[in-house]
Amino acid sequence: MSRALWSEDDRANAAHFGERVSTYGVDPRSLDWSGEATQHRRFEVLAAVGDLAHATVLDVGCGTGDLAAWLAACDIPVEYTGIDVTPEMLDLARQRFPQHTFRRQSVVELDADEAYDFVLLSGVFARRTTAPEQFIHEAVTRMFRACRTAVAFNSLSTWADRREAIDYHADPLATIEFCRSLSPVLALRHDYHRGDFTVYLYRG
Repeated sequence: MSRALWSEDDRANAAHFGERVSTYGVDPRSLDWSGEATQHRRFEVLAAVGDLAHATVLDVGCGTGDLAAWLAACDIPVEYTGIDVTPEMLDLARQRFPQHTFRRQSVVELDADEAYDFVLLSGVFARRTTAPEQFIHEAVTRMFRACRTAVAFNSLSTWADRREAIDYHADPLATIEFCRSLSPVLALRHDYHRGDFTVYLYRG
């Protein structure tokens, strides 16, 4: 599917989060998280996909590098790369972590020759309005091609008790069914937050 299909969503997200980070700086509110506790709980669940220590990790939708900060605080050394569509967030991330690599790039622009041990994505799907289910499929496909070991990603869930009309909520079972077309070795977690789920997708 054409990358151009989602370019308007990318522009809208870059404008939205650029304004947020200009207001809040390095703060979970810049990423529309309700607070640090829920953000860190999602990081904990993503990181449980496997042994990240000394692995190469791609952080999709890296924002200001909060996952890099969390991994360092947990004493999990990684070779970290972050990608995002928001220039203002990437500028802050580079200031915070000059030792890491940050690129302005959409997940659907990942090339087949890129390779990381783990590819992680958090909070990227909520503000998609153009063919959001197809966007998830394209994103997960490209992430899986780029991973050597596993992919972990999360999404707001249609099983949520309460939904914000502006946010996209994915169906966990439909998402898992699609992921099975990429690999039968996978797991669904809906045990850490009532309105959110995480999928682990493994190679072989």
